[in-house]
Amino acid sequence: AMAGIPAADGALWGSKRRHRNKADYVRIHRDRLEKVAQLTLNRVLNGRPPDPFEALLHELSDYTEAGILFSNLRVHVLNSDSISCEVLADIRGACLSIQSVHLSKEDLAQGLSEGCGDDIDVCKLCASLQSCLTGVIEGVEIQRFAALHESLCSAFSTYTAALHIHNVIGHLLLSSVGCLSDSSMTDVVRKTLATNGINSAPPLTCREDLGVWQHQLPEVLLPALHGGTPSRRLLVGATLWAATLSDAAAVAGVAALPVDMIAYHSRDVALAQTHADISREDPDEVPLPEPDQLCPPLNSVTLVARFLQAMSAEVASKGSCIPGPEDFMAALERFREAVTSVVPQYAEIHGKTGKVADRPLPYRPPFIEEQQSRCIYCALDLDADAAFDAQTGLYTFSKGGEQPRTREAMIDYCAELCEAEPLLNVLISPLSKHDATYEDGLIALRGRLPKEVAIIVTSSESGDGRCSIANKVDIENSQGDHALRSGHGTVADTGYVRDLSRTALGLVVQCQQHAELYEGRPALYDFDQAQVCLSAIDAYAAVSLALPESSRRVILPLRDHAEEQSSQLQPLDSMMSRSLAAAYRRKVAIDGREKLRCLNIKQWTEGLRRLGYKEVDEYAKPLFQLLDVSNNGLVSPSELQALGGVRGPANLRQLDEFRVWLCQWQERHEDLEGAGGNLSPMAKLWQRMDINGSGMVSFVELKQALRTMKHPDASQGNIAQLQELFMSLDLNNNGSICEREFDCWNVLSAQFQLQRVAMIRDFLRERFGTLKAAFKAMDVDRDGELSKEEWLTLMCQQGYEIDEDCKVCFHFIDVDASCVLTTKEFDFLEKYDENRFLDDVQALQDHLEDMHGTLEDAFEAFRQVATAADDQIGQRDFLERGEFLAGCSDSGFNGVYDPRLLFNFLDAMHVGQLTLAGFLMLGKLDAVDDLEAHSTRSQKAITSLHKFAEGRGFDEGRSANLWLSLHQELRAATHGDFDLD
Repeated sequence: AMAGIPAADGALWGSKRRHRNKADYVRIHRDRLEKVAQLTLNRVLNGRPPDPFEALLHELSDYTEAGILFSNLRVHVLNSDSISCEVLADIRGACLSIQSVHLSKEDLAQGLSEGCGDDIDVCKLCASLQSCLTGVIEGVEIQRFAALHESLCSAFSTYTAALHIHNVIGHLLLSSVGCLSDSSMTDVVRKTLATNGINSAPPLTCREDLGVWQHQLPEVLLPALHGGTPSRRLLVGATLWAATLSDAAAVAGVAALPVDMIAYHSRDVALAQTHADISREDPDEVPLPEPDQLCPPLNSVTLVARFLQAMSAEVASKGSCIPGPEDFMAALERFREAVTSVVPQYAEIHGKTGKVADRPLPYRPPFIEEQQSRCIYCALDLDADAAFDAQTGLYTFSKGGEQPRTREAMIDYCAELCEAEPLLNVLISPLSKHDATYEDGLIALRGRLPKEVAIIVTSSESGDGRCSIANKVDIENSQGDHALRSGHGTVADTGYVRDLSRTALGLVVQCQQHAELYEGRPALYDFDQAQVCLSAIDAYAAVSLALPESSRRVILPLRDHAEEQSSQLQPLDSMMSRSLAAAYRRKVAIDGREKLRCLNIKQWTEGLRRLGYKEVDEYAKPLFQLLDVSNNGLVSPSELQALGGVRGPANLRQLDEFRVWLCQWQERHEDLEGAGGNLSPMAKLWQRMDINGSGMVSFVELKQALRTMKHPDASQGNIAQLQELFMSLDLNNNGSICEREFDCWNVLSAQFQLQRVAMIRDFLRERFGTLKAAFKAMDVDRDGELSKEEWLTLMCQQGYEIDEDCKVCFHFIDVDASCVLTTKEFDFLEKYDENRFLDDVQALQDHLEDMHGTLEDAFEAFRQVATAADDQIGQRDFLERGEFLAGCSDSGFNGVYDPRLLFNFLDAMHVGQLTLAGFLMLGKLDAVDDLEAHSTRSQKAITSLHKFAEGRGFDEGRSANLWLSLHQELRAATHGDFDLD
């Protein structure tokens, strides 16, 4: 059964019959099928195509489709309340059942009661429909849409109220063509248009061109205020990108439907390609948005509709009619008030000046002008035809309420409306097509309005497909307006309200006959004025996604309850969910051909063994896990190629240099991210990586987060350096890190900072002999103090080149955080010993665990000690310096070194606070030993594979890329071995 139409009791019987038909077809035509397949295969292989599988599929598809004809539409009773309509096709002499649809008695009675008399029962309705459809599609080729549409229109010509049934049958035929062509309905329409030499909308390929396909998705509008005619309305609208705004999603009250990691990776690729030209040298540039902010969630149609329902209710809270005597300016004021009330942050950013204000994410990504900017808007349907007086040539929207307007005054008025409300994106029927100067008026209006505002007019096209004078402008008289006219003389950029009574199939035929009404033009599908067509909304949307329209908007009728609104949207939401999922996966999903290019774990291991790699048992599996950065169970050529720049897990210096960059990043963006207040830079990075809240982070998520933060390696595509950072934390080599593993970054950085302090101490001893002599020589003004600026300047003058070592040393020995070093603090360097200091840190851990059981309980005890002195401290989730010292004192800890030095060690990010994660560093002092062991294992494995690859002796043509050549050899060694698939 078609989507959205309930299945009936005869479904099982129909399924068995179709199965029997297919079995009979195969039995009768087996020999002929084998002969055709063999001939086709030979013809394909003789041509030596680069991809024989794809070429073979095309050959067989063309051969099959060319011989498929529709046979009949068969109707039979299912039960006392419904019937089934079935499509039969003649496939090279065999009659097969393709698809069926179920129609209720109520639907049938509405459209066919004219021929059934007063005594209506399902059998009479079934007989009436069968007589109407018998022979209608017999002998018609499946892709001759014009012939199909003409036959259906002829069949239903005597049933004027049968538009719903007409729509259902048209939908059934389009679905059957898709089924026979092994394609979606959208792809079938796109292929048919291409066959007729007509452009179609580009496919939804998120990875290939984010900037193009994002405008192809339908936009949703709901009526909010009504005027003096049924069509005169103020509508609230939104693009599907409104679903990515946090405040809009909160109003909708619907959780976004997440996409899988394959789709997420696809959007990441699109993001990288889209922003390839953005300057990487501007440190103050706002970070790029996450990929999921650039693409709507799968259930965005429902989410946006729920949000618009709330917006519509707020606009109509003071009355559901346009204020005053058709005062459109007042209606726009009501809309602005609703936006301010429902989504205040969005209203503030998109103020009445029309300029987008500077704000942190998600409201100021580089793509904001094309995506989140104006993703919430309004539209005005002026219904100028009803206001126009052909005798006087004037427009009057309310009798006695305002002065009639001339055409020029109407143009001025529309321009004033758009200037008053920058979020007015659409004007519908702003001028009357009965006006003798209609075309010139549209040209003048287009020149007055911002380019973002779409002008939509109603078409006067008659049922036979001929265009009216409103759509056909004399080209000879318009040479002076060449820039404002296009196609067959139609006004450029002007869109049309689609005639839904044509049915979805009829719109395809109209596009074939009059492509100028579609190509590059915005379209409006008004289901509020044609609610009888609402049940086939998914068919209209699927067809529209293939038509060459520049944009497509759907007006839905407003329902009283959210459940009712969601129910009428269910077919559209399901269809768009499938389309979005396909778009996010396209060119990234692992299909059969892609799998042929990659190696699974069995092929990797056995391939290395067959090529003579002697350390397969020891290193094959860990190397595979290291290379499979996408976590899809496959190693692609590019993943193996990345190994050329990987030396092993990052060392302590690299990890601490990343800490330095992260602190600098926070300083540059502290104004934009002031709400982050008490979060350390590491905590903010984790939030950016773990966007789905899973508690686990993959390499792809790390790379995405660093790209949005403009990290140099991520921005410049230095994947090897990022892999080394990731490997240093993924000690289990399982392709992901948890938050506790990530927190080890702090302790690893902290321990290298101790090495920086030791290097400063050794430098001063070598230069001055003793630390006391060093301080005396550096204290030029003899005040017994060294400020941070003095310290950095003097160390530079002494020839010490590593500025970060000096900063770390200053932070470490400045125990009172006064930003001034005294003689007493400086003397600490004289007796500083790294190993003894770490023993003291270990002693603090042992003491606290003996006293409190766990470090978590010890942290809570420290907070309680601090809370006893200040009630406000209990509301925080961190410890400041004095609170840490009080906790150490209360616990009775007496160490060798000043506890303030211990605090500075644990405060690896130099933020003056200790969160629980920082406090737990006390229990992770062995992380350095674990990293060294992991590095040794990984480096041995990588070095071993390097030597093996270099010793393969590739010829000159293949040695240019060592790793691609190795991947090709591994594929060749395992090709055709089905036991390894």
